[in-house]
Amino acid sequence: MLALAVFFFLGGTYGLPPLHSVVSIFPSGPNPYDQAFRHCNFVASFDPVLASDDFSFTVVPALNGQPSPAFSFQSTNYPSHYISYSEQGSPSGERVGIVENPVDKDSSSWTLSSPKAGIFTLTTLSQIPSLMGRVLSVSRNHSGPCNTDGQKPDAVLLPPSSGSSVTQTFLIGSAPPPPPPPPTTVTVDASKIDRVLNPALIGCHMDPGFGNDPMAWTSNMIYGQGFINGPPKVPAWYDESTTGYAVLDSSVVMNPHVEGGPAPTLHVNVSGGSGGGVAGWSNRGIGAEGLVFEGGKDYEGYVMVLAAEPITMVVAIKDRTTDATLASTSIPVSASSVWQKISFSGLTPSASTSCVGIPFESDPTVDCGSAPKPSQNPGIVCVKCGGEVFFGISQGAAWLGFVTLQPGTWGRFQNLPVLKSGTDMISTMGFKSIRQGGSVSYSLRWKDWRGAPEQRGAMNHVWGPDIVAPWGPFEFIDMANALDIFPVVTLACDLNDANDWADLVEYMYGDDSTPWGAVRIHNDSHPEPYKCDTFELGK
Repeated sequence: MLALAVFFFLGGTYGLPPLHSVVSIFPSGPNPYDQAFRHCNFVASFDPVLASDDFSFTVVPALNGQPSPAFSFQSTNYPSHYISYSEQGSPSGERVGIVENPVDKDSSSWTLSSPKAGIFTLTTLSQIPSLMGRVLSVSRNHSGPCNTDGQKPDAVLLPPSSGSSVTQTFLIGSAPPPPPPPPTTVTVDASKIDRVLNPALIGCHMDPGFGNDPMAWTSNMIYGQGFINGPPKVPAWYDESTTGYAVLDSSVVMNPHVEGGPAPTLHVNVSGGSGGGVAGWSNRGIGAEGLVFEGGKDYEGYVMVLAAEPITMVVAIKDRTTDATLASTSIPVSASSVWQKISFSGLTPSASTSCVGIPFESDPTVDCGSAPKPSQNPGIVCVKCGGEVFFGISQGAAWLGFVTLQPGTWGRFQNLPVLKSGTDMISTMGFKSIRQGGSVSYSLRWKDWRGAPEQRGAMNHVWGPDIVAPWGPFEFIDMANALDIFPVVTLACDLNDANDWADLVEYMYGDDSTPWGAVRIHNDSHPEPYKCDTFELGK
């Protein structure tokens, strides 16, 4: 049998710990509260007490049914686990650990005895012959997950009186609170400057993969601009045709530069001409959480269209909560054998759309993310917003290859594809630098991120095979330059060779007498150099 000595102070008297009380176990000695029994990786040891409930146990009736002074000790943060004999990491079979739903009820039950006032020994009630009569002990002679440095005391089962150097008696209860810290006086002299920090140290970081998230830095509101839904459990795009049909078509390609193969286009067909209906898809953003529109303020964008006959294109802002169309525009499009960029503006919703917070995973039509759940991470916020935007046609047949939607100049910073609300926040927080990098930068070939957004290649990141290229390093540099803050860009070191880096310098700073300078000025409509002199090589 195993004995454990424990001390419990309650109401000014010494006694057995009350049932259902939460306690910790401390080795007796001159400094009993320096260490406490702890389960680490389900193997027990004695550690300095930390701000963790790994040290806390609930006193419950003995699992084997024996009456007091027999008890079992249940973990407070793993309620299905109990202090017990454990074979884990103990070739000699002596280790104490924490066992889930123990089958051996005897080895998870203990009887308390008191060799002297205020001190207790805990004896195992195990019926395993080699363990019978053994007591909880503190030893340094074992190694395991909680004893990697060879110095951490282990909780083991040893025969009583195994030597004066082995602690076999314990206090049970709550550690006394630490003494209050001494008073501290801080004096601030606002007129005196002791140190001046480099302004570039006051900054933030962004991951370009999240540029695809509506309402981040980018003013683009559409997730899946190439009509690809991406990885969320619910799609961003929904078929809302009231006549005809709208289906993906892999036989007609607008952008062949997509990793993993060309992206399909959306084939839209309205039969019968002016039947009054429309065919097309609506976009609700990442995870179909919905879009946010401000009533009375205009929105604009464009659609890439291929139409062999004249059509009427329709773009509409809707509120799916009220099933109302808040704004709509019809645009005649002439026939063409090549892709046309059809712009629209002045799309002004008659009312704002609203958002509500919803419990995580409570609505199967909304994907707020996978893990961790709010119970594990209370910082997760799940919302459902009413806004969606429809792209389609009301007459004819056509292919749609790429769409974009953004606030008008009222919501953008210096007419860039950048949200004014985002730059206002940067200015308010006083940032003087921004680094754009992160895991997505591992796959950044800079030449894939220049030119017209609709012709850039999809990166096929973990966020899904979506064309994220509308927000890349050069949009980022333009934003930083306009804010007069210091940009740092991370690009893939293994996808950009020495010639690529040389071409990048020429592209950013060269005039039109240089090959890549001419590309920037004439092909990409950026006559001014990009001002950025710090690049990181990421992998």
